[in-house]
Amino acid sequence: MGDDETLPFRLFLPNMYCVTRWTGLLRCAKNLVLAMLPFRELKKYYLDHGYGPDSDHRRDGDDSDSDVSDTGSDIALSDSDEDGDDEYGTLAEVDYHNEVGDERAPASKRIQLLCPIVGITNANEGISAGMCGVLHLWDQFATRAQTVNQPVSHRMAGEVRLMTQEIRIQFICGTGEIPGEISGAGYRDFPLEYKAWRDATLDGNNPQKNVELVRRIDSVIERFADAFLESFHGRLRDGGTHSPSNPHKLSLWDLLQALELADPTSQPNVLPSPKTWAAVEMLCDRFELDFGLVRRQIQSARTLGAELNEDDKALAKSNLLCLVKDLETRRRWTAFSAYFDFVRVCFTTLVTSVIVEALFSQYDAMKGKGNKSRSSLTDEHTLEALLTREAEDVVGDVMCRFEGAPRLGFAAMEQRLEW
Repeated sequence: MGDDETLPFRLFLPNMYCVTRWTGLLRCAKNLVLAMLPFRELKKYYLDHGYGPDSDHRRDGDDSDSDVSDTGSDIALSDSDEDGDDEYGTLAEVDYHNEVGDERAPASKRIQLLCPIVGITNANEGISAGMCGVLHLWDQFATRAQTVNQPVSHRMAGEVRLMTQEIRIQFICGTGEIPGEISGAGYRDFPLEYKAWRDATLDGNNPQKNVELVRRIDSVIERFADAFLESFHGRLRDGGTHSPSNPHKLSLWDLLQALELADPTSQPNVLPSPKTWAAVEMLCDRFELDFGLVRRQIQSARTLGAELNEDDKALAKSNLLCLVKDLETRRRWTAFSAYFDFVRVCFTTLVTSVIVEALFSQYDAMKGKGNKSRSSLTDEHTLEALLTREAEDVVGDVMCRFEGAPRLGFAAMEQRLEW
């Protein structure tokens, strides 16, 4: 590589994210972590050839050429501290072993890759690794929800709780372990990527000097994880405004907890909340079930569910469809026809929503409309989407009515979930 050659890429570390692009940010952070070794070699090349940092790059909001804006974001890692100091500038001050090259280099040899704030630094490596760890847990949740051959809507509330618990254990509760120091609050169980960065940083030439940097990055990632959970749960639990169609302001979280009642073994020591029952009533109204009868039989099914053997309880987690099919033939369960009707509703509710959303999007694409608002589609528009040839493989013969019971393939009965 000659001194006069121009690199065909530009590196920057994002300091915020949009909650509709969590998966995209995860891929960005993961790519930075995986590419850090060649980036270090690239940095060494520049240092050896007399390059220096781009002194014109600012993080105070006045840089008109910046790729990243702090305005309008849900979460920003660069929140200012009480004294008004920029977070990244503060991190640069404690990143003692970071080399920036010749600070008096000519303009032709000043690059942002050596910038102590947004360049290739130990601090930015830590931020990328930490963000990767937090968002990996979100990606795992999303993948589990979308890559199965069986109904799993009843499992999603539990998966939300599990993701929340793991993020808190790994990044929020307790403190980060520092060699030679004892914490009475317990230590965080960091994931591999972030733990590897911490271990490498603390095992450097002067680990005592790096302790402050590691603590600062721990704090940055803790705030990121906390803000992520606040944003995620805020949207999940948002019941919207009061309307005749949703008088109880039920949220997606309320719906997920209602769907969880399809499993007679779930949360045996937790009583459903009034909003959970309101969501059950909404589902019953939609599918013309007797809510009072369904509620009584759900409660009875949960009582019997606590008495199931361990194999049945394990099957409820790995494939509830198989367990329910078997329970319908057992003598003590045959009287619970309303409960089994509700289970069928739970197995189809979110699947139905996905199909409807896909058809709406298909209609917008066919018409070339710029307006993507689903609420703008009337019944006539929906019907037109259903009558398209592209939808035939989804709904079958468009001249026949929908069947009340789902038709599931052989794979749905054979699959066993390990999570």
